[in-house]
This record gives sequence, C-alpha cells and structure tokens, in this order.
Amino acid sequence: MLWHERSRVGIRYLIFSLAESAWLLSFGMAYASRDDALGFRWFVIGYFGFVFFPAALVSVNASILQRERELRGWVRGCYGLSLGFLVVLLGTNLFMTGLHHYSWGRYPAYGPVGILFICYAVVAGGASLVLFFRAYRNSTHPRFRARNRGFLISALMTNSPPYGRILYKLYRITLLEGCTNEDDHIHI
Repeated sequence: MLWHERSRVGIRYLIFSLAESAWLLSFGMAYASRDDALGFRWFVIGYFGFVFFPAALVSVNASILQRERELRGWVRGCYGLSLGFLVVLLGTNLFMTGLHHYSWGRYPAYGPVGILFICYAVVAGGASLVLFFRAYRNSTHPRFRARNRGFLISALMTNSPPYGRILYKLYRITLLEGCTNEDDHIHI
C-alpha cells in the first residue's frame, strides 16, 4: 500500500479496508456489550460500514483489473445501492428488526431490506469472482495470468464454505510450521 499510496487501487483499497474495519470493530463491541440495546446500536454502527463493503469490493476489483472506465456505471450503481441501504438502515427498522439470541451471543434479525442487502452482497461478490475468472481465462501474459489466479485462489480460500475454510486452515498450518522450532508450539 505504501507504493500505491496515491494510486486509484490504493485509495479504493483503503475505502474497502475502512468499511471492513468499521464492521468488524463494531460487531466485536456488540458481542462484548452486556446490554441488548447497546449491542443493537453497535450492530447498526457496524452495518454503517458494511453496507459499503460490496460497492468497495467491486470498485477495488475494477481498479485491480484496470477496467474502471468499462465498469464505471456498475461501480456507481453499487455505491448508489449501498447509500440507499444506509438510508433505510438509519431511517427505518426494515433493515434490522431486532436481535436473535443464540448460545454464542446475539446477532441482528434482518428485515426484508436486510435480506435484500445480503442478496446484493452475494451478487456483488459473485460478480467480482466472475470478473477475475474471465480476466484469468482471457489473459495472455504469464504475469497477469498468475496474478489473477492468485486473486481467485485467495477469494475462494476465504469465501467458499466448507472447502475454503479447510484450505485456509491447511495453508495457515503449513505457513506456521515453517516458523516454529522444537521449543515453540503454535496451536490453531
């Protein structure tokens, strides 16, 4: 990111990271809160960042693939949809209707607009995978082909249950085994 600090990819990746960070931090605070009302407020704050996650993902991917002009309308449409979801989240109870209580903690109960948002996020993520797959398939330069293959593998490792989680854990185990010696034991 230091090398690309002022590039379009770097700025878009910063927006993506901020949206993800707001979501993760706020959800952590919601799980740590003792009061349901406070937990619900933290979930709302978390979704304040997370509603922009799909749009930021599409924007970053368009920049990485150097297709910003071609996908400009799609990126703007995604940001418009995200803004619309934010307005509904902050102005009504159609996005989140309350909390579900599970043995591991509370989680937001989605309303009809929240369910539409989940569908939108899945479509944006799937479309991003299709963009990388097409770029991989159509690439003729070995360096670009290897880069797009790496993006596909990393996306599949983190987003496709259960195989992605298994591959990710195997990757972590092999990575960490190379960092340990006989005196150190790392348990995952």
